[in-house]
Amino acid sequence: MHQYGVGPLAPISDRGGGARLFLAHYLIEGVTCAGKTSACKELKNRGYTAIDGDNELAYQGDPKTGAPTDGYFHEYHIWDVKKVESL
Repeated sequence: MHQYGVGPLAPISDRGGGARLFLAHYLIEGVTCAGKTSACKELKNRGYTAIDGDNELAYQGDPKTGAPTDGYFHEYHIWDVKKVESL
């Protein structure tokens, strides 16, 4: 698991008087069937914001044009860069 942000934690607000809130970002990686999707679903069930990259940010597409193609398998699994950057 990797934590991303500015330094160890990214500040999200300053409440005055020096009190600051921090937001941590984590990237959960693993091989096929390691439980990444299950972990994402459980985080959502517990009220956390979680994004399943394979199912919410990626699609099957032509690697040369980026155009979506039919199919479920990860032969040409492409991440939608605009969606990723918007996060």
